[in-house]
Amino acid sequence: MRWVTGKDRRGFTLVELLVVIGIIALLIALLLPSLNKARQQAQAVACMSNLRQIGALHHLYVNQYRGFLPFLKYPQWDNSAPPAVDTHWFQYLSLVAGVKTNDPSGIPTVFEASKVMRACPAYINPDDPTKIGYGMNGTITYPEHVALDFDQIVAPLTSVNWGDSHNPIKLTRLRRLPQRIINGDSVDWHLLAKATPLPEHFPPGPLPKTYTSGDPYRHGKTANYLFCDGHAEPIDEALAAHVLLNADR
Repeated sequence: MRWVTGKDRRGFTLVELLVVIGIIALLIALLLPSLNKARQQAQAVACMSNLRQIGALHHLYVNQYRGFLPFLKYPQWDNSAPPAVDTHWFQYLSLVAGVKTNDPSGIPTVFEASKVMRACPAYINPDDPTKIGYGMNGTITYPEHVALDFDQIVAPLTSVNWGDSHNPIKLTRLRRLPQRIINGDSVDWHLLAKATPLPEHFPPGPLPKTYTSGDPYRHGKTANYLFCDGHAEPIDEALAAHVLLNADR
C-alpha cells in the first residue's frame, strides 16, 4: 500500500481547467433552450388557467347582476372627465370574487382587485397598475353588433367617444358564444382589432397592422384567449384578429 504524500498531490493543469469549463459551457448551451421552452410552456399553461378563472368570474357576475356583463371601462374611455375615477372590467369582476373595498364607489380599487385578478406570468408589466396583461374585447358591448371600421372606435375623440357609449350588455344578447372572444392577452386593459389602418394619433408600435391593442405573440406564435362560453385556447395572430372583428356578426 502506497501512501500519498504532499509531494504527490498536484492540481489541475490549465488545459484541464479549460476543458472542464468548455464542457460546462457546452452543457449549458444544450440545456438552455430546453429550459426556456419549458418555462414558456409553464407560463402559457398558467395563463390559460388565469383566463378560465376570469371566465368563471364573468359567469358569476352575469348570474349576480341580472344577466349583464361588466363595464369594459366606466365612466370614460379616455380619462377626460376628472375628478371621476375610471373603473375597469377586472375591478367589477373582483366584486364577485369576494374582494372587499372601502372605496366610496363600492368598486374595489385596482390595487384591491389585483389581489385576485392574476396577471399573465409572461406579461412584462409596465408601471401602470390598470393593465394586468389581459384585455376585454373592445367591441363586445357595442350595442348594434356590427362589424366596425376602426375610425368609428376612436372618432370623434373631442366629443362623444365610442368607448364612452359602451353600456353593459346581457350575455344572452351575444350569439355563438363558443366563437366569441371576451378576454385575451393584451398590453392594455382592452383588446381591439381593426379593419382599417391606424389613424395618425395612434403612433406605430410593435403590434401587427391588424391590432390596436393585444399581445398576439406573447406565447411564441400564439396568444391565449377566453371565449364567452368559458373555454380558453391559444390562437395565432391572424385568426384571433378575424375572430375579434367578425365573430358574432
